[in-house]
Amino acid sequence: EDNSSSTQAQEPLVIVDQDGVKISFLGLGESYLGPSIKLKIENNTDQNITVQQRDMSINGIMMNGIFSSDVSPGKIANDSIDILDSDLEENSISQIENVELSFVVFNADSWDDIFETGPISIGINYSQA
Repeated sequence: EDNSSSTQAQEPLVIVDQDGVKISFLGLGESYLGPSIKLKIENNTDQNITVQQRDMSINGIMMNGIFSSDVSPGKIANDSIDILDSDLEENSISQIENVELSFVVFNADSWDDIFETGPISIGINYSQA
């Protein structure tokens, strides 16, 4: 519930639209752990899905994000990938400029993979207000 001005707003950018699942990048936010990558996930399938991120790099440095989102059929989830401040500090990253990652989407009931994306690159827009 952090609606402070530290949230970096950006026009929604559709980064995945495949097999009835649409994922949009909404910008950067803040969590209690550190920065977060805000996402909107639309499940237009008839099955419960889980979406997870894989192989994430920030400014070219591999990092682990904290993210797993369950979305019921026909529903939308607003969720975020949390990044640890300590991971950024260890890698001397003061500003996130580019994020590259892939997503895996699977059936939340059977654990069967639905699809996995290739690498997706997101440039972060720091336009001055």
